[in-house]
Amino acid sequence: AIVMTRSRSPIRSLVSALADLPLAISPVMIGLAFILLLGRDGWLTPLIDALGISVLFSFGGLVLATLFVTLPYTIREVAYLLEELGTSEEEAASTLGATPSQVFFHVTLPNIRPAIAHGLVMTAARGFGEFGAVLILGGSIAGKTQTATTFIHDAIEERQLASAYAMALALALISVAILGALEGLKRSRSKE
Repeated sequence: AIVMTRSRSPIRSLVSALADLPLAISPVMIGLAFILLLGRDGWLTPLIDALGISVLFSFGGLVLATLFVTLPYTIREVAYLLEELGTSEEEAASTLGATPSQVFFHVTLPNIRPAIAHGLVMTAARGFGEFGAVLILGGSIAGKTQTATTFIHDAIEERQLASAYAMALALALISVAILGALEGLKRSRSKE
C-alpha cells in the first residue's frame, strides 16, 4: 500500500495491478496457479521441500489461498487512507531529523492502524466464505482441510441439505457479527 501511494516510480502501477489481481481472476484459477507453483512438479517445489513446508492439502495451504484471495481488501483500505492523509506529517518528521524507519513506526503506522484493522476484519469476513482456491489447494479432506464452505459443497453433493443450510446460516451469522463489530469499532472511534 505504501509503494502504491508514496512511490513515484513506474513500479507503482505494477504493484497496484498485482494487488488487484486476486480480485480480478477466479479463485479457482488462483488455486490452479498455486498447484503449478507448489505442486509435485511445481516451479517452487524444490524450495518448499528444502524448507520442509507442506502447502498442498494442508492447513498452511488453506491459509495461503485465503490470504492471497482476500488480502487485497486490506491493501486497498490502507492505500485509500494513505492517499487521504497525504505526506505532510511524514515530511515534517523527516525535516525534524527522523530516520525513515522512525517516520514509519512513529508517524505512518499509528495513522494507518485503523485502516489495517478494518482491512483485516474485512479480509477475515471475506475469508470465511472463500471456496474456490480453498477447495483446489485443500481438497476438502474431512477433519484436515475441510472448511465451512467446502462442507456446504460436500453436504449439497451428498443431498444433506439440512446440514448445508445450517452451516450456511452459521457462516452468515458469523459474517454479520464480524461486520457488526466492525461498525461498532468505527462508531466508538468516531466519538473519540
